[in-house]
Amino acid sequence: MTSYTISPIWGAGAQLFDNNGDPLSGGKIYVYVAGTTTPATTYTDPFGSIPNTNPIVADAAGRLTNEIWFPVSEAFKFVLKTTNDVLLATYDNIPSAPTPPISNSASAISYTPGYLVNAGQFLPGTTYQIATVGTTSFVGIGAAANLSGTVFTATGVGSGSGNAYYVRTVESKLRDVVSVKDYGAIGDGITDDTVSIQAALDSGAGGVYFPSGMYLVSTLSARADTLIYGDGNASQLLASGTGNILVITGVSGGTQIANVTVRDLYFKGLNNMTTGPLGCGVIVLHAINILVENCYFDSFGPGIADTSSGGAALCFYVNCIDVTARGNTVVNGTGYLEGTDIAVYSAGGYAIIDGNRCYSVNSQGIYTNAATKTGRIIITNNISKNHTRHGIVPVYDGTSEKIDTIVANNIVQDCDSTGIYVNTNANGTLIANNVIESCSGGGPNGYVLDGGISLIGIGNKICVGNYITNTGYTSAGVQRVINTPGEINDPTRTAGIRVSSGVTGVVSNNIILGGSGRAINLESGANGVQIVNNTITNPEYAAIWIGSLNNAGANSVVSNNVIDVTLSDAMGIWHRGSIAADQCLINSNKLKGAKAGTAKAGIQFEGAGIFGSVSGNDIRNFDVGINIQSATMPDRLGNGCIADGNQISDCTEGFRFLSSLTDFGFYTNFSFFGNGTDIVDEYGFNTVLPAISVTPYKVFYRSAIPAAGAWVVNDRVIRTPAAAGSPKAWVCTVAGTPGTWVSEGNL
Repeated sequence: MTSYTISPIWGAGAQLFDNNGDPLSGGKIYVYVAGTTTPATTYTDPFGSIPNTNPIVADAAGRLTNEIWFPVSEAFKFVLKTTNDVLLATYDNIPSAPTPPISNSASAISYTPGYLVNAGQFLPGTTYQIATVGTTSFVGIGAAANLSGTVFTATGVGSGSGNAYYVRTVESKLRDVVSVKDYGAIGDGITDDTVSIQAALDSGAGGVYFPSGMYLVSTLSARADTLIYGDGNASQLLASGTGNILVITGVSGGTQIANVTVRDLYFKGLNNMTTGPLGCGVIVLHAINILVENCYFDSFGPGIADTSSGGAALCFYVNCIDVTARGNTVVNGTGYLEGTDIAVYSAGGYAIIDGNRCYSVNSQGIYTNAATKTGRIIITNNISKNHTRHGIVPVYDGTSEKIDTIVANNIVQDCDSTGIYVNTNANGTLIANNVIESCSGGGPNGYVLDGGISLIGIGNKICVGNYITNTGYTSAGVQRVINTPGEINDPTRTAGIRVSSGVTGVVSNNIILGGSGRAINLESGANGVQIVNNTITNPEYAAIWIGSLNNAGANSVVSNNVIDVTLSDAMGIWHRGSIAADQCLINSNKLKGAKAGTAKAGIQFEGAGIFGSVSGNDIRNFDVGINIQSATMPDRLGNGCIADGNQISDCTEGFRFLSSLTDFGFYTNFSFFGNGTDIVDEYGFNTVLPAISVTPYKVFYRSAIPAAGAWVVNDRVIRTPAAAGSPKAWVCTVAGTPGTWVSEGNL
């Protein structure tokens, strides 16, 4: 009677993996008589009554549905292939009997991955199996015979046309990836598995696998050059106390830990982040080339303690270089002033935050701080919502750093303070193609932080192609309370895009819809900014607001914007600079208003600013087309306000001057259509003057020669009103302030 014994490999409960350590869906095991290509029969039971198919085919998870039993005292060969019959490995001389013991050792069974090495490239001391003899003398480099299938350890590099497969032992192969259950982990959610899992992490294996289960742990430490992975949300690591679940750390001031990947794991915290930081899901310190991807972080925040001090569900904390967070999800974190979903501190080289979903109610969704480092931070394709402060904070307080920052293609929703909050003195910041909905409010500290996108700090910043809507409201349409000191519940302080003092750059091609305040807010000290080609629809206060303090908008351009406030009855472009707003050019914009009797203007100037030019604008249906209020406008081109070629139609008042000051500017080539009154000048021709031309010399109307302002030779004043016996005109013959003027003769 024939006796049967279970196969020493893949005999029972086996799962097949490919060379990357992933389950081998539909994998095939072909069975042959040892050392031959003759098919052999194996059985599903110890009685030899039910034969296995040949090949034996794994299910979608790579698991074998039947056991493998051999006749005792026979030897076999297994050939492992993919579902498409691509060779992965060959296992030969597998004994079926339990004796002699050495023959059943994984160290005695050869494993052939299918990798061919040509003669001339063999590595001495490495084991191979001859595939093709060709003209190679394998005997001369350690083989017992020049026969295909012979296993040998090379003593030289070889020569000729032969080749051989690289060979490892099964023991060596199994050490590539270990399961935490190989080291005693239970995974029942009750037993503390910390010691067992740490043993697996310390084993030296290149991969540490967490099968499905709930692993209760305190703090685990990773080692370099390791892949740590599981079966997605089915492989759960549960925090048992106040520690960080997984720590990836090198030595402060010494060797950085390198090349660690964590993927497809579920981390469950206790919302107990504290100073340290402690209570994080994964924390990385003094590290290089770290990847965390496709992990799920649940309940990581400071909770009611609100004292996380830098803590995050996924926290790249100190001295982290070339790190990536990709495809992770963060939920159920509870913070208010503190707590972050994904944080990168002191990053250098590249930091990539891509495709993550930050859904907690922590203070911030994504936060980076590049202090003391240089490099590039890329934040793309993320979703961040429901945070008590900011959705995304790229490079906060990166003063004097050489950081290139790209924030693109993200979605930010329902954050109490700001959607994207940029606060850095570095140049090279690009904010592009993001969607920001229903952000802005007082935030946890009571200060408004201006809504959709805030650009703060010194340096060049480019804000282009973003879609911003509903600023100052929740997604449910409830207006947020703005508790700014001195301006209690002032929703006009919100902005779709805020450009703060010291910022230069471009704000272009953005779409801004609705909002309780200003669509674009150019603050005091924000100079040399180009606001161009934006589409703005129905903000409630102003479409483009230029300053309310000193030097707002100097050398800036507001051009080719399309503004429609027909439903909100807001101001169009509102310039409120108080001094030296030199060469602010407001040109070629299209503005359409509500004409609701509320004195709203298409373009309005206030304060004592010195303006550049207002030209080529198309202004329709406002109470006032262009409104000049209490503005000082000195005389010469380059300093004065030059209003040229504007078209004003269907307004109650077309061009209105409400200044009692004696300085003046000029307007030329206006087109007025369908206005109630085209020009309203309360002070005669003392404020803004009609001109025949302004270049290369000014030719304009006035009752007397100028008494102030800088003039050049050939500037000309035509006297108005004309009077017999009085000069018909004066011409400047000596440049100066006001220069020398000579009469052209009396009428």
